[in-house]
Amino acid sequence: IGQGKLLSSISFMRVLRTFRIIRIFRVLRVARNFSIVRNIKTMLHALLGSFSAFASAICLFFVMMFIFCLVFLDGLEKFLVEQTVFTPVVETMSEHYGSFGQSLWTLLAAVTGGYDWVVVSQPMIAMGFAY
Repeated sequence: IGQGKLLSSISFMRVLRTFRIIRIFRVLRVARNFSIVRNIKTMLHALLGSFSAFASAICLFFVMMFIFCLVFLDGLEKFLVEQTVFTPVVETMSEHYGSFGQSLWTLLAAVTGGYDWVVVSQPMIAMGFAY
């Protein structure tokens, strides 16, 4: 007898859930006609449409960062081979451009505003005009 009540209450809960879902869909169907919902849908479609161009630009940005990191590391290596004295400029160079990861982080921070360009470019000026 107790199990019959349990089954009937479970099936009643299912019916209530079904009615709740139907009511939500009816509200959403009515809300679809409001202008703010249409504007939001338009903005979402525009964002989704521009995602491929954004992803391509981000990939190109990181490829350029990769190339500049390699160039700066090559210049740093050549500069350090010629240096015989450990100066503060060399210390700053190895702090900002000591490894590929540090170099990539320094360039990313400089581009996005995390580091000031003057602070980051000072060691490069000591390496030569090309850098």
